[in-house]
Amino acid sequence: MLLFQSAGSLEISTTFGKQDNEGFSVLTLRNQTPFACQEILDAAGTDISIECKIDSVPDRGFSGLENDFFKVTYKMIEKQFYLYIYPKYRQKLFSIPKNPKQGFVIDKYPAMVADVWQIVGFKEQIPFLSPQAEQRNGLDFPVRIEGEAMPMMPELNSDNRPLVATKNRDFEAYSDVIKLMERKAYITAINDINYALKENPDSVFRRDLTYLRIIAMINLDLEEQEPIINAAQDWLRAFSADPDVPEILYILANSYNKENIPSEAEHYYKRISDEYPQSRFSPLAKMQLAIMQRTSSSPIYVRMNFQGAYTEARDLPSASEVALQWALFELEQSPQNPTSLDRGRDLISKVLQVYPAFFLDEKSPTLDIIEDLLDNKLYDLAARLTLYLHDNSEDAQKEQYGFDLGEYYELAGDFDNAHKANQAFLQDYPKSQFAKEVQERDDAILFSVKGDDDDKLKHYAYLMEKYPNGEEASKARDLSAEILLKRSEFHKVLELYGNASSPHKQKALMEIIKLALEKKDCKEANTYLIRASVFDLSPAQKMQGFDCLVSSGLMSVAKSISSGMVESSSVPKERLEWLRRITKNLYTLGEFKPAVMAARDGFSLAQSLKTHYDIAFSLFDALVALDSRDEAKKVAPFLREHFGKQEKILPVYAKLLEYALESKDQTQIQVYANNIIELQNALKIEEYTPYAEFALATSLKETSKATQALNLLQKLESKRLDNPDKQRLFYQIASIYNTQGKDSKALEYFNKCASVNLATQWQSLCKEAISFINSQKKSAQDSSFGLAQSENP
Repeated sequence: MLLFQSAGSLEISTTFGKQDNEGFSVLTLRNQTPFACQEILDAAGTDISIECKIDSVPDRGFSGLENDFFKVTYKMIEKQFYLYIYPKYRQKLFSIPKNPKQGFVIDKYPAMVADVWQIVGFKEQIPFLSPQAEQRNGLDFPVRIEGEAMPMMPELNSDNRPLVATKNRDFEAYSDVIKLMERKAYITAINDINYALKENPDSVFRRDLTYLRIIAMINLDLEEQEPIINAAQDWLRAFSADPDVPEILYILANSYNKENIPSEAEHYYKRISDEYPQSRFSPLAKMQLAIMQRTSSSPIYVRMNFQGAYTEARDLPSASEVALQWALFELEQSPQNPTSLDRGRDLISKVLQVYPAFFLDEKSPTLDIIEDLLDNKLYDLAARLTLYLHDNSEDAQKEQYGFDLGEYYELAGDFDNAHKANQAFLQDYPKSQFAKEVQERDDAILFSVKGDDDDKLKHYAYLMEKYPNGEEASKARDLSAEILLKRSEFHKVLELYGNASSPHKQKALMEIIKLALEKKDCKEANTYLIRASVFDLSPAQKMQGFDCLVSSGLMSVAKSISSGMVESSSVPKERLEWLRRITKNLYTLGEFKPAVMAARDGFSLAQSLKTHYDIAFSLFDALVALDSRDEAKKVAPFLREHFGKQEKILPVYAKLLEYALESKDQTQIQVYANNIIELQNALKIEEYTPYAEFALATSLKETSKATQALNLLQKLESKRLDNPDKQRLFYQIASIYNTQGKDSKALEYFNKCASVNLATQWQSLCKEAISFINSQKKSAQDSSFGLAQSENP
């Protein structure tokens, strides 16, 4: 038994047989071009499935197949057709020559790609092993069953059922209809179908003939849709489980739509989406619903529906059809929303680039697209599309497209191509009724294309002088700039435009900047970077330019050049480099909130990549600037762990000491002050001396550790201190002696403090302390004298 199915250019056939009373099946996959298949095994080496990837899309109605040995399904993944074969018992994959003429051996290690693959399904033993199987590990193919032939089927049932090549009238009628459909003789095909069904209402081809009758009717573009509606409804009732149901539902919905019965049309479109979401007609149905909603729903909602349909499209024709209908909607919206113009242009450009052949399809709204492009002054795209249509259309249409092409190029300001198009038209159609008009149009083009670039520049200079304030001068300037850019005369382009803005001026600026960066000339690069508003540079060039700008203090321009670079960087290390730079720059600009956000992302990424941990300093600084003390304190342990012995952590300790002093947390004061003192001693620096020592001494004194405080302060006497710090040092030493009752030592240091020739609060306090101690001494002496007098009258 032989079963055929078709999936695009892929042909699938299944053969059944027995050997030694044990059944088996051979599934053959044949494609016009080589494709890949591989066995998917589990951990024990048992075959789970076979996966094949085909650069093709399945034909209408292909829904897989299933027999006693295989279950075949498919998926569309990123526009690729994946076929999956699951075994009912066991199976084995082999690649074979495309056109085998005799028995041959297939190696047990198949090639990666082949035109033909065979999968043998069996229960226990692979059938038809060659006598030398042990040595050769292969199979002799093709498999031939005793007494059976291998018939070739020139016609396949579109119901995916096998046809038997008989000589009865049913098959002949069906074959005739197929040929008529291929010749697009739709009326004759319909008549033949009606006659065949009248002759044999129970024909084995009834499903196919009634299906083809519907297809023929829609190709006739009938004004009255009732015959199509009736035929589609009859077909759906008769073949409700058929794989082509989504297509017939789509045809039925379209017919109701043309009959202006939107409720019925909407019902069937929604039914396709709800009941057959995997069908290629599901996104097309969503597209039709979006078209119906254009005037009744908000543009945002309609756009979402178009976008959903476009995303779900399962093949290039469907995606192209949705894209062009979406583009028509966007162009229609452009007067109210300028961004719609760009969206519409991009959609049309994408179809023209990826699948231009769709513009030649009868389903394509090509003429509407061109009309809308002209209405929206998108002349360059209209010219590109018309050029493709001219080069790929039938001869009867070429003349009109050739005539339009020169006009569209001229409207787009592309006078060189306009001239070429006009000349080509006159050469191809010298006797055309449009020849005189084309000649006049060509003569009217101001911008001559004759001569070399020097001749063109002279002519454009003449036009700029003659029409200094007109559109002619603007066009001449732009054309001159194009030549100068081609010659790499970038400074002349800048002179050409002066203070005016232009894409060509922007291009020249970027080229000058690129050359300066290549020479590592930051001064030259900065001169032109500050004149740019858009930076058409590579990521590496932007980073180099950023560093040049920052080194010269041009932080605002650096911020502009770094805009969007984090989001556009796909490499984590590159993203981290930008986050480090952006964080520091935003901090310098005083933009602390965005600096914190960038620093947080960078800190997380640095930990993930285990590099550039120093971004934690930037995060700490930005948090301090925002007075986010709690979060800043959480960063500190990480800094201490990784940079605890480096000088750069001293400002962190100093800030944490400041926080501790403000909160009067004596423990923290002593911890961070000690951290500073110990690290400074290890590094032999005195950046935070005597700030840390004073803070620590004060805390020690307040926690009843006066002796430790005194020892600490006395060590400072040998340091080089400024006068205010000397006065404070002497005052604090004196105060400790005073509390210890050592008045003479206290007076010694208060006098040292007072003798420093600088009027400060410390000097005042010292002088007051001296007076106080002296007055206490005098009072004590007077009391002693009075007591002595009373004892010796």
